[in-house]
Amino acid sequence: MNKYFLSSHAAGDPLDTTTVPHGCTVKFYVPQGEELSNEEAFVIFEELSHGRTPGGTINHSFTGGQLIPNYDIWNLSEYPDYSGVFLVGSDTPSILLTSYTQANPLKLSDLFNQLDTPEVLYWVACA
Repeated sequence: MNKYFLSSHAAGDPLDTTTVPHGCTVKFYVPQGEELSNEEAFVIFEELSHGRTPGGTINHSFTGGQLIPNYDIWNLSEYPDYSGVFLVGSDTPSILLTSYTQANPLKLSDLFNQLDTPEVLYWVACA
C-alpha cells in the first residue's frame, strides 16, 4: 500500500459524494468548507515530500467505506511545482494535474481509480 498527498485547488459539494476505498484513509488539515492557507500548505508539502508524516496537524479523516464529498480537484497553475498527486517522500508528481481546471476538474472518485492501492491520501488543499 502507498501513501500519497494531493496538492491542488479543491472544492466540494456535500450533496455530491463518493465512497473512500476500503483500506484507505483521507486526512484533512482544515475543517470541511475551509481554506488551507498557502503558507500552511507549503510547510505541509515540504514535510510530506521529505517523508515526514503527517506533515501537520490533522483536523479530520474519512476512512474506507465512508462517504466523502466527491471533490473537484484542479491544478495550482500559480504554483506549478507544488501541484499534483505525490508519493510521500517525493517532490515529483505521480499524477499531473496540469490538464485540470476549475471549469474542467478531476473528480475525487476518478482520482481514487487512478491511484495504486492508496493507504493514506493527505489532503494538502482546501476542504
